[in-house]
Amino acid sequence: MRKITALLLALAAVGATAQTAAADTHADFQVIPYGASKIFKCITDQQVGVLGQYDAWGYYIDGCTVELYCPPSNTTTTCVAWEASTISTESTRGQRVTQNARLRVINPMTGDVVWFRDQSCSGINSCSNSDAVRIQTGQKASVQCNGVRENAMVNNRAYNTCEIRMDYEG
Repeated sequence: MRKITALLLALAAVGATAQTAAADTHADFQVIPYGASKIFKCITDQQVGVLGQYDAWGYYIDGCTVELYCPPSNTTTTCVAWEASTISTESTRGQRVTQNARLRVINPMTGDVVWFRDQSCSGINSCSNSDAVRIQTGQKASVQCNGVRENAMVNNRAYNTCEIRMDYEG
């Protein structure tokens, strides 16, 4: 009985730490190296969304998360992490959309978020967010985004794009 209890507690602990962020769904990922920069982008599938999920004002559109590392090297002393995110509807039918994006700095040793800033946008058919932060070598930066599409009489779908660009500075 003690072994079963210990096993159940261990499985519960693993399950609690292995969860993905609520805003993440299936997405296609692209990594693009540009010499002194690297870009990591995710683009979610087109989604109808879930009406009212997480108290959304319309159809909640799941997003995705991208993360890059500022590597220590002989030539890099800091990095600038640039965030760019967009939500767009599949058909341009004049539907209102909103998006939230969070740029985070993460301590890779502990996984702790040491800094974050949120951005929001609103638009018709699409809107975009952007932000930037300078980080030290050895730190990671991530961008997570999600959005909402208007509950309209005409059916439509939307998708989120989250992008982080890391510029290496000497």
